[in-house]
Amino acid sequence: MSIILNEICKKYNLNTNRENSVLKNISMQINDGELIAVKGRSGAGKSTLLHIIGCLDTATSGEYYLDGKDISKCTDRDIANIRNEMFGFVMQDFGLINDDTVSFNVGLPLLLGNKASENIEKTVDEKLKIMGIFKLKNRLAENLSGGEKQRVAIARALVNDPKYILADEPTGALDSANSKIIMNILKDLNKQGKTVIIITHDADIASECGKIVTIEDGVLTE
Repeated sequence: MSIILNEICKKYNLNTNRENSVLKNISMQINDGELIAVKGRSGAGKSTLLHIIGCLDTATSGEYYLDGKDISKCTDRDIANIRNEMFGFVMQDFGLINDDTVSFNVGLPLLLGNKASENIEKTVDEKLKIMGIFKLKNRLAENLSGGEKQRVAIARALVNDPKYILADEPTGALDSANSKIIMNILKDLNKQGKTVIIITHDADIASECGKIVTIEDGVLTE
């Protein structure tokens, strides 16, 4: 199965007389198991595209099929379930609750999904061990380094065993050494069968992906 976007447009009304087109007739297919980079400058529409793919936002027009399902025909509850169960999100700013523990942050998607509490700690511990940060489980997120925060964010993205990992500038706030570590983690996840989509403006990061799509001013150019 796959992700299929057909003539996707996204527009925002800035005022009554002006409309801002962020995405313009985007058509693309992302196959299972791909490691794909969506490359472009800041403001090109990369994050908006990722938000639509991850069901965080909806297209103004066009068709989006996720594993054969027409997303436009799903209810809000269906969309919420799809977003929580099928996608794992990794953001540039980590998106952690800084005044809570690593363990709580990683387990949050399971809490939102009403998973049995006795299974949450076991699952969280498993993901923390995979990421090599089990020793940090009781530390507050605000006391972590940038590289540690991103590992926590990836552990959280994995906690529901999603099919798709969506990473928005995952190395943007990291130094070169930590950037390499995070990219190696994402590549390993892809080798394990996850479909990984990485938003980036960094040509070096994009070059490590098996497929590169470039977006400029809301239009796919290659």
